[in-house]
Amino acid sequence: AYQPYMQLTMMLLMQAAGQQAPPDNDDMVVFINKLRCSVLEAYSGILVGFAEGGALQNFVPNLTNILSFLGFLAGDNTKDEVVLQKAVVLLGDIAHEMGSRPEVKQQINQPFVGQLVQEASASQNESLRQDAHWAQGVVGLAIQAN
Repeated sequence: AYQPYMQLTMMLLMQAAGQQAPPDNDDMVVFINKLRCSVLEAYSGILVGFAEGGALQNFVPNLTNILSFLGFLAGDNTKDEVVLQKAVVLLGDIAHEMGSRPEVKQQINQPFVGQLVQEASASQNESLRQDAHWAQGVVGLAIQAN
């Protein structure tokens, strides 16, 4: 079982998520974007793993910090399209797996969610636009569900 490693893993992921690059340092921006992709993929993997194992309650305490990170990314001009895509997929995963929970519904009904989805929808990248469409659908269903 993964549960004994959850607290340490989430602490390390939050530390990695908090790293920022000076916008004028192109190499550091590239590195931070790669780091953020890894963090977002890890969050999605942990979420889906807990969902498949019937243990989503173990993920809920971390949701506020994860959504804060996504909110930060929405306003970050140094993120690349891969980071944007991973962020939109994570939003969709959260809505899909946890959207029926009232506390989650409230947290995903925030302006930054629409901002990320809208930015992804406007991309020239077809795959990114498809992920944005999917995320918009599952977020919308989660927010509207009773």
